[in-house]
Amino acid sequence: MSAPLVLASSAYLFWKNPLLIAGWPSLISSFLAGLISLSFLMKLAEKMNFYRFALIFALLCFAGGIIGLIVY
Repeated sequence: MSAPLVLASSAYLFWKNPLLIAGWPSLISSFLAGLISLSFLMKLAEKMNFYRFALIFALLCFAGGIIGLIVY
């Protein structure tokens, strides 16, 4: 879900400033990382019970948010 958003936002930035080519390596790497992570999560969700997968994923997201609040 992040992969199309990364592609669209980078295309918009390139449209606004066509000379900005330093961001292309980061665009490609973030796009590929998004596709790989989506593929991995879809395969994991197919193997597990979806309720369990969603619950574990939600708890991990909340834990990351709490850690972010504590650290910063």
